[in-house]
Amino acid sequence: MSLGKKQTIRVLAKGGILTPSHLSRILEIVRLAGSSKVHFGSRQDLLFEVKQSRMSKIQTAFKKIDSDYIVYGNKGLRSQNIVSSYVSADIMNSTSWLSSGNYLYVLERFNYQPKLRVNIADPEQSLVPIMFGQLNFIASPIEHYWYLYIRRTDDEIPVRWPVMIHSDDICLLAESFERFWADFKRGNVSDWFEFLRHRIEYNNRKIESEPRLDFKHSHDYEGFGKMHASKNYWAGLYWRNNEYEIDFLEELCALCLRTGISKICITPWKSFMVKEIAEKDLVHWDLLLGKFGINMRHSSFDMNWHLPFKNKTALRLKRLIVKAFDRVDVCVYGLTFGIKAKNDFSFYSIQLERRFGIKLFNRLDVFAVYKIRYAKNFNPNLCEYITYSPFVPWYRIPTELQKLTLKFYSQYLQHSEIVETEPEKKETKILVYQCEHCQSVYDEKKGMIAFDIPAGTKFDKLPQTFKCQLCDAPKADFKPVYYDQLVKNAQE
Repeated sequence: MSLGKKQTIRVLAKGGILTPSHLSRILEIVRLAGSSKVHFGSRQDLLFEVKQSRMSKIQTAFKKIDSDYIVYGNKGLRSQNIVSSYVSADIMNSTSWLSSGNYLYVLERFNYQPKLRVNIADPEQSLVPIMFGQLNFIASPIEHYWYLYIRRTDDEIPVRWPVMIHSDDICLLAESFERFWADFKRGNVSDWFEFLRHRIEYNNRKIESEPRLDFKHSHDYEGFGKMHASKNYWAGLYWRNNEYEIDFLEELCALCLRTGISKICITPWKSFMVKEIAEKDLVHWDLLLGKFGINMRHSSFDMNWHLPFKNKTALRLKRLIVKAFDRVDVCVYGLTFGIKAKNDFSFYSIQLERRFGIKLFNRLDVFAVYKIRYAKNFNPNLCEYITYSPFVPWYRIPTELQKLTLKFYSQYLQHSEIVETEPEKKETKILVYQCEHCQSVYDEKKGMIAFDIPAGTKFDKLPQTFKCQLCDAPKADFKPVYYDQLVKNAQE
């Protein structure tokens, strides 16, 4: 192997959580590797490149800071980062008993590095996919008990474990599954349950109700927002090309340490968040962002995407689609898009999968053809995908995706009308208020919980400072309209 050849290092951050001091030490290693940028991965990890000639120095440096890492692309069963929805705690809706401390309690009990993809998630939040692993532990309404869904491959529908598992035994059960994973390639969940029942003892509880895997709109994870449980703020940072300058991150870590912030959280959307920023310190964050020219108002066209790591063809295709969407003002609120890579687990509403193509002059494939699929009910939590169009030329993809977004809004609004209207009422004309710019909707019955507007708040009672959560249009640009007219417009 050439000593000049670069390899990618994937640094594991358990649960997507890093302390500012630990991240600072990782950044020192990145500099030692000769790189000036880092990337964040979909499994809440951190990636950077290193020349083969510097690998021994990098390995020694990682031993000194006691940090787990893998060489990206190596064959075989590799270590996997544990994904958690800790990042959403105290900034989104959550299961009543599940706090930041509960996540840390579970994560600290993992005394081994998993090779299976383990997810620990709250079904009430929408920032972290809840079925994005092989072992998916999902919080139940009962304190410290979790459902378990097993997903052996991306093509299989997850199956539920017959009992709930206590927080104390999540690590034990995950490690046992890993030890006997080869045996679970055959048989069904009842067979696996009996197999483990005779080999390990763990605290479990009978399932009294099924978990809620409802569709949830994707949450805004960029900008500044108020914490739920305190007067402090959170900040979410996203860069379009997923290349974060080390100089910026080093100053950010220093600011966190100066202002008493103990955790930096990575999201699965290749961004990161900082929580519990005191109001008096917001000016320092504004100055930091201004110094490095960082924009915190990216379009949802950009942010609702997941691309394979370092895939230039996928990035060019995304840019083509985003540009087309922006030109005709397509609304994508509530949808997530992904360009599927081999062996990836899908966790998005709409999926593109490249079938074949011929690359000319290292540019976009002239004859590239893609398969477009969408999640059943556009709900990625169901892990069931429907083929919308099996062979679409790359230049037709923006048009086909625009049609698919209209299908989503038509289906969603019809479903909402059925749910919101009591059966005995014959009146179906439900009044809502729609932004005339991006067509997002304010529904008085639902309010906007994420923006501290409770359900039942009349539109007339909203403050004059109210703005569209999607495009920042003022309150005056919202017009009254009926659901049935929205459905008709979407169908047309």
